[in-house]
Order: sequence, then C-alpha cells, then structure tokens
Amino acid sequence: MLPVDGTAVVSDTVRFQIVIANAGGADISLLPLTDVYDSNCFTYITANPLPDNVMAEQHTLLWYDLGRLDVGATRSVTVDFHADAPCEDALNRAGVNGARDE
Repeated sequence: MLPVDGTAVVSDTVRFQIVIANAGGADISLLPLTDVYDSNCFTYITANPLPDNVMAEQHTLLWYDLGRLDVGATRSVTVDFHADAPCEDALNRAGVNGARDE
C-alpha cells in the first residue's frame, strides 16, 4: 500500500494491493473481481492487471476473470488512485462474487 504509513495527502498516489486466496477445497476456474472506491476521495489511475471495465460514474472497477486459482494459491491485483480531497476514512472495497470452482 502507498503511502507506506497509510496516510495520504491531496495529490498523492494511493496504491491498494488486493490479495485473493483460494482457501477452499477445489480449484477456481472463473475468478471475477469487483472494486468499489470512494469517488469523494479518489480518482482511478491504473491497475495491474488492467480491469476489463472501468465504470467511473459508478466508482467501480470490474475484472471479469482473473484466471484459474488453484487450491492454496493467491492472486494479487494492484490498483492506483489519485487522492483528490482530504478524507477522514476513505473506503475502497474489493470482493469476489460469482467465482466458479471445478
């Protein structure tokens, strides 16, 4: 995460690392990810890997399929935002919904 101490000021680049772990008993064959961010605080800059859909008006980034994830494996996604305004508690929520296992 950037900044390292977790405190950003206006105009900083804020980086989030999203880590997805397969703690289940089956390999995942379809791995979608949704990231919803606080548009009062952030503007999306870039991500690695790049999202399939950037829905700026809904403040949402979508990855339709990050690929196979074997049992016990992890996958990381890095997302960079521009800090637009001072925010006491800026929110960035990511989640996997609709994953398919084998």
